[in-house]
Amino acid sequence: MPNNSEMGMLESFLSMLVGPGDNIWEHAAVSTKAAMNLGAGLETEVKGHIHSYLAWQKKPGLPFGTALTAHILNHNAEIAKTFVGWVKKVFE
Repeated sequence: MPNNSEMGMLESFLSMLVGPGDNIWEHAAVSTKAAMNLGAGLETEVKGHIHSYLAWQKKPGLPFGTALTAHILNHNAEIAKTFVGWVKKVFE
């Protein structure tokens, strides 16, 4: 995962950038689990979860970077700031 301290993938990291108590995020989680129980061919639950969440926004299906720019995902979350700080330290 981008924070280099936890297991996961990009979608796992991005899921931490959703605001707390977001009802659409919670619905995406329930819907993704239900779809998988019905045989949806998802690679992983977290991929279905984040893509479902993004599909139900005012502008559906934005790419991850655009979702950050549009403030759908919180680029000011503490974990995002930590990651940006690490990138700057490594590449500056």
